[in-house]
Amino acid sequence: MTPPIDILFIGGVGRSGSTLLADMLGQLPKVENIGESQYIWERGVKANDLCGCGNPFRSCDYWRTVGDSAFGGWDEVDVDGLLALQAEVDRNRFIPQLAAPSMTPRFEAKVSRYVASLRALYSGIRDATGAETIVDASKHVSYAYVLRLARGLKTRVVQSIRDSRGVAYSWAKKVRRAEVTDGDSYMPQFKPGSTAALWLAADALLHALAPLGIPVIDVLYEELITHPRQELERIVEFAGIDPADLSFVGDDWVELAASHTVSGNNSRFVTGRVALELDVDWETEMDLAERRLVTAVTWLGLKRHGYV
Repeated sequence: MTPPIDILFIGGVGRSGSTLLADMLGQLPKVENIGESQYIWERGVKANDLCGCGNPFRSCDYWRTVGDSAFGGWDEVDVDGLLALQAEVDRNRFIPQLAAPSMTPRFEAKVSRYVASLRALYSGIRDATGAETIVDASKHVSYAYVLRLARGLKTRVVQSIRDSRGVAYSWAKKVRRAEVTDGDSYMPQFKPGSTAALWLAADALLHALAPLGIPVIDVLYEELITHPRQELERIVEFAGIDPADLSFVGDDWVELAASHTVSGNNSRFVTGRVALELDVDWETEMDLAERRLVTAVTWLGLKRHGYV
């Protein structure tokens, strides 16, 4: 019998340090960081955006090998069909159905087809790399609920948490997507109130996975930056990963090699010794009224995680 594929899913709201965390975990032996696989069909296979190694997705030998192993080549994948299927099952509004004891036959059939493609993708990655754990930083809560239903996957969830006010301040900025080389493309911007609602919902919904049989652990961005080695040790113990040699982590730096990641923060293209510094510009630069709004909306979560 083929052993289950260990998936370490990093969930939460973007701009919470998830890309850095995934990159750090990807330095461990037998651990493969693939970035945000939720976007592989749209931004990788279809748009041919840059892989984390700096090459266009379809020109990357790593992903070519994975595609051959998983699907007999990327040209064999019905990308538009998968994107349409994704839109019909992998959205937060479908979480009540994904979490329910039973689904309607029609919805269950769609979920089965969708998770079959994900299982094939992860199998291709394991076969091509020999990885024992695959780190997926897709973050989206509904994606974690979908993975829960995939036979042959053993999923654990790391919730990447950052002070909601810092997250809201970051998402209000205009940020160019570095992986897009054909013209300018920018990440979406959200108003602080909208980000606060997303932050609160993600926190609650990810923790709701635990009673459904998916182990969940919280990792605070602020702790990861100030105590990187201790946080990594805690995560690898949770995930059952051999910590091996953590010499690539210092007190205030981390040594990162190039990775083959799909989508994510622009920091995924940075390699070498990276200084770990807290991004707390929001404390002095954020509009006071917006800061108060985000604090009020997320108060319970901020208190639970020790921010207030």
